[in-house]
Amino acid sequence: MTADLTTPPATSGEDALFPPGAQILVRDEVWLVRNATRTEHDGARVEAVGASDFVRDQEAVFFTGLDRIELLDPRRTRLVRDDSPNFRRSRLFLEAVLRKTPLPQAERGLALADSFLLDALPYQQRPAQLALSGRNLRPACSSRTSSVSARPWRSASPSPS
Repeated sequence: MTADLTTPPATSGEDALFPPGAQILVRDEVWLVRNATRTEHDGARVEAVGASDFVRDQEAVFFTGLDRIELLDPRRTRLVRDDSPNFRRSRLFLEAVLRKTPLPQAERGLALADSFLLDALPYQQRPAQLALSGRNLRPACSSRTSSVSARPWRSASPSPS
């Protein structure tokens, strides 16, 4: 086993500022650091994936010599009290996070938000179950058409001239 000595260790200089997994703020968007290495001319090269809504799942590379990169320190997070009645804002936020969570691929049932806007009644769920079951699929249309029916603007008999 040989060691690659061309890359400087990740604990030196600017590289230690952007450890993998850290969140950074660049160009008014939040990014998740994948890798950071030092370059010869442009400072640190930071590979990141978008974390905020506008850039979610977008891959990007930033250089400290070209962009202003701010490390978001979780220790400076400020908790804000929810003063809404019955913690309405907090419950709405948690509901939104749960709705964004994907269902397992093995899940074949309907995804329902219990007691969200209505009572879960079978007659409300049955149309969606039938549509998703595949039992009521229509047969495929055949493509057999005659030359006359394919051109309805022409008559079948020759026109007198």
